[in-house]
Amino acid sequence: MQLIENHFNDFKVRIILMDGKEYFIAKDIAKILGYSDTDKAIRQHCKKSFSIGDFFNSDKMAGLDFPKDLGNNFKNFQLIPESDVWRLINKSRLPEAEKIEEWITEEVLPEIRKTGSYSVQKVEVEKFTPQTILEIVETGIQILTKFRELNPAEQIELDTFHKNKNGESLLEKFGKN
Repeated sequence: MQLIENHFNDFKVRIILMDGKEYFIAKDIAKILGYSDTDKAIRQHCKKSFSIGDFFNSDKMAGLDFPKDLGNNFKNFQLIPESDVWRLINKSRLPEAEKIEEWITEEVLPEIRKTGSYSVQKVEVEKFTPQTILEIVETGIQILTKFRELNPAEQIELDTFHKNKNGESLLEKFGKN
């Protein structure tokens, strides 16, 4: 288990890597989006939230090295996958959600498309080398594979979001499972 900490404006965004998957601390995301009752927002909008304590039985927890940064109540933290982050963004009518959505769609995603990663520290890309092009293609294949692994409801939700923002359908472009 690994803790990754990022920042958006003055807010912490903590991500926990478990079993090769990324899970966001739900309260961090709900706070950033300006929900006044973060627990209610998580209950109403997140389909796949779970607490760390629910995920592991006591035998499994004994052998894990939990990040000390999480404090003593880490077992009660609600975690959400990326799909629930998007649900919180999409359901929010608050200005904070629009700022996050703009940041993701106008800064983060274009940077990932251009360079294959996103970093707070900007790196100048002079030209694409064959290796860089291969890495970008591999990243695109990984993204397409992850899209195709989503269940149909998640594909439609992501497709609708993408179509509303970019005017094109991912399902029409890449097809269904």
